[in-house]
Amino acid sequence: PRDGISLPHLEEALQTGEVKVVLLVSNFSNPLGSCMDDAKKKRLVDLLNRYNRPLIEDDVYGEIYFAGHRPKAIKAFDSENRVLYCASVSKTLSPGLRVGWCAGGRYHPDIARMKSILNQNTAMAPQLTVAAFLANGGYDRHLRHLRRAYCDQMLRMQQAVRAYFPAETCMTRPTGGHVLWLEMPEGFDSIRLYQEALGQGVAIAPGVMFSASGQGYGNCFRLNTAVPWSDTVDAAMQTLGKLAKKQLAENFLREE
Repeated sequence: PRDGISLPHLEEALQTGEVKVVLLVSNFSNPLGSCMDDAKKKRLVDLLNRYNRPLIEDDVYGEIYFAGHRPKAIKAFDSENRVLYCASVSKTLSPGLRVGWCAGGRYHPDIARMKSILNQNTAMAPQLTVAAFLANGGYDRHLRHLRRAYCDQMLRMQQAVRAYFPAETCMTRPTGGHVLWLEMPEGFDSIRLYQEALGQGVAIAPGVMFSASGQGYGNCFRLNTAVPWSDTVDAAMQTLGKLAKKQLAENFLREE
């Protein structure tokens, strides 16, 4: 889960001829928080070039890195102009602004034509607001603060998992973004955890939400670390931990 999509499995899918386009979140993807390294991004582009397939790259989380430099987009390795690069401020400023952008490469004329057909006019006020924020340096300052805050919140939630959850719990270690993926032992029911937690005012995203078949990852769930840490969040993590321990104990007794 650390470095994104499996390229051998993707090639198997491409060989069937049924894949017409690939859609990826290359940096800090939801729900795993995976980030592809540069070498893998280049191999991905080479693979798509061989099979003559376009890639839609959603880089909405790319600015939320915790240390070092911003990870490159796959578009940076686009040797044949077949990557449609998309990003927005929905995860860094506000989803309500509805401001994003697309570098469509060879497909740009078609994208512009479809945009004019589906939604001819775009609200100017949000675009001008974001443009001014970008121009005066406010966005860069905001991002520096946001990265520190999200990194701290991620660490606090990981610490809470270690403190409150069963010892068998496995979790990802994202280097950016704001999602944390947890894996429980086989037989654990994350839908049941979701329902019981919701009854106590705590929300999670059960793993089946991220399964193409709607049946996979039944023992996994995703946590959102974007909420500022507080006593309320800490109490919610304690609640989840107690419910998870209770379910595992019941499963163990049934097996006995």
